[in-house]
Amino acid sequence: MKKICCFLVLISMFLIFNGCKDEDKVVANVNGKVISMQDLNDEIDNLPNEYKMMAQSPDMKKRILDNLIITELLIQNAQKEGILSDPDIQKSIKEKEMQIKADAEMQIYSYKRQKENAGKLAKREVVIKEMLDKNNFKNMQVDEKELVKFYDQYSSMMKQSNPGAKIESYNNLKEDIKKTVLRQKWIEGLKSNAKITINEELLGNKMPVIGIPDAQKNIAPPETGKNK
Repeated sequence: MKKICCFLVLISMFLIFNGCKDEDKVVANVNGKVISMQDLNDEIDNLPNEYKMMAQSPDMKKRILDNLIITELLIQNAQKEGILSDPDIQKSIKEKEMQIKADAEMQIYSYKRQKENAGKLAKREVVIKEMLDKNNFKNMQVDEKELVKFYDQYSSMMKQSNPGAKIESYNNLKEDIKKTVLRQKWIEGLKSNAKITINEELLGNKMPVIGIPDAQKNIAPPETGKNK
């Protein structure tokens, strides 16, 4: 009878363990404090999109887990030293919590708007790329001085952002620059032939334009990978 009971207990434990979702499984234990797979996945989800794919490798997961372990050790030590019971620390934690929640709400709103405007955003991205890529600008001319001026501006911008950057020669970039300048001229032509009205009051006070990523993506000369 005892053997049967023991066998049933073992079977129950086996079923419970294997019935757990991967997220519930313990990936680390720090002085009795459990770090679950869900905790690790949450940490990966908080990474910028460009790093999320890298975080799928076992080596990167170990590094992220190590950071979680260190964080838990620091919190445990803060608990031992009475830091967590300090009213000022508790106040700071609460304020930080409210800030994180507010930031999360803004992100949720932003993602919701992206979802609602997905069709418009997709059409804009595909059509702009198609229009710029298909146009070879064979009927347009550009002065060499304009190309050199653009190259000088590009070189200056690169050196300001990264003084040690290697700038490719004008000759290597000339064709890319020419295409970029012709694109700009073509777009300016579209604007000059269109009837456009802008309500400046809604834009507020004028501020210096520091660059719009979407626009720069379409006009900045691409890296060619050529040697000087």
